[in-house]
Formats: sequence, C-alpha cells, structure tokens
Amino acid sequence: MELYGYPLKAKFSQPRPPPPKVLPATSTMAASYKNRVPYHPESLSTPWMPDSYYKAAALNPTLSPLTESFPGLPPTKIVPFISERPNGVFSRHSLDDWHRSNMTNYKESETTRHNAERLRADLTRTIKDVYQQAKRTQGESTQNLGERVNDIEYWKSELCIELDAMIRETNSLTDMQKRLERALADTEGPFQVAHKCLLNREKRMGIDLVNDDVEKQLITEIKTIRSCRERLQQCLDTVNCQLMCNKEARQELEKDLADKQMGHHIDSKCYQLKNSSRGIHFYKGVERVDAT
Repeated sequence: MELYGYPLKAKFSQPRPPPPKVLPATSTMAASYKNRVPYHPESLSTPWMPDSYYKAAALNPTLSPLTESFPGLPPTKIVPFISERPNGVFSRHSLDDWHRSNMTNYKESETTRHNAERLRADLTRTIKDVYQQAKRTQGESTQNLGERVNDIEYWKSELCIELDAMIRETNSLTDMQKRLERALADTEGPFQVAHKCLLNREKRMGIDLVNDDVEKQLITEIKTIRSCRERLQQCLDTVNCQLMCNKEARQELEKDLADKQMGHHIDSKCYQLKNSSRGIHFYKGVERVDAT
C-alpha cells in the first residue's frame, strides 16, 4: 500500500539490486546510515513520468485526513502513520545480550541433557537390577515349588498308608464290637436261669430253708455273670468310643488327603509354568496377599 501523497509508479519497471552477501559489523552499519537519506528503490528520473508532477509533489507534500483515505472505518480502527519513532517506545537488546542469552540456553540445555542421560542410566540400571532380582526370585520359587511337590507326594503317600491302616483297624473294631454284643447277649440266658433258680429256692418252707452249697454256688454264679456283663459292657463302650474317634480321624485324613491332592495339582501346574507359557494373567492386588 502506498502512503497518501506519494505518486503511484510502476514498481517492477526496473529490477532491484541483489542484497549484499556479507553484512557489515553492527557498529559500522550504525555509523554508516546516521547521516544518510532514506534510499528509494524507484528512480526519480523515470522518463515516462512528467517532471511537473514531481515538482508539484515536492513543493506541496500535504496529506489529506486519514478518514478520507479509509472510508467506512471509524477513527479508532485506523492505524496512524508514524513518521519518526520516539525514543524509548520499543526496547532493543545489544548483540552481547543476545550472545549471553544463547550461552545461557546452551548451558541449560546441556544441564538438562546431562540430567536426562543420568536419569536414563539410572533407570536402565534399575531395570537390570529388578530383572535380575525377579529372575533370582523366580528361580528360588521354582526350586521351592519342586521341593514342595516332593514333600506333598511323600505326605500324600503317608496319608494313604495311614488311611488304609485306619480302615483296617476300624473294620477290626467293628468285628470286635459285634462279638462283644453277641457275648453280652449270650450271658443274658445263664444270668436269668441262675437268678430264677435262686428265687425258686426262696420258695421253700420249713426245714428246707437251708443255706447249702447249691445256694452258695448260685450266688457265686450270679456274681460272676454280673461281673462279666459289666466288663463286657465297659469294653463295648470303649469300642464304641474308639470307633467314633476312628471315624473322626478317618474324616480328617480323607480331608487332608483331598487337600494334599489339590495342592499337589496346583503346585505341579505352577512348577511346570514358564515365562512363555500361555494363559498367564496378571491380577491387581496380588502383592497384598499373605505369603503364608
């Protein structure tokens, strides 16, 4: 956009000179353009422009109001033309400030890169340490699982042997219980007979009521049968109590054997697992489970 008051000329009538390849120093440039007029790329001696127009423009360089040049815009939206920049409006930094800023950024970047490399090295070392610890822990766990599987197999065989012995003992006690019950039932007849004979002897009258050897033998027989019945009943009660204890122990053995079989199955499966095994899933909160 051309400023108001300057002639409209062909801008591409002559080619622009190329910019210099090497710029002079800052101090030299500042000293070189202090007392020079602004350079206009367009030549003022254009042959096809009339000289009278240039004379009139040079003698009367007046500008019309900005509102006439920008119709339809309010005065607050029009950017005024600043012919000269006042001192202190825009702040500028020196070349030394620029170099110092670059050096500061360079040092900060070096420090940041050094910290990042150190953090990366620490992370790499931590990853290696954790990997070695996990590998060592995995080896120890595998060894412990192998020993546990062997222990479970041993105790499972011992439980099977003990369970078989318990079953045989329970069967023997059951047979003894039946024999005791039969013997106790067999003593009931002689006891009733001896007791009946003693009652019949009490029915005698007169001189027949004598305390002879028969009566003494009947009383001794009744006492003997009664003592045997009491001992048989005690043995039967002991056998019944032992059968109850054997039944409870057998249930505990069967439960323990079932737990051993389940534990042996789980430990054997865990012992055969590898890092490349399929179906391995990670569960949240497993580290809070009690290790025992």
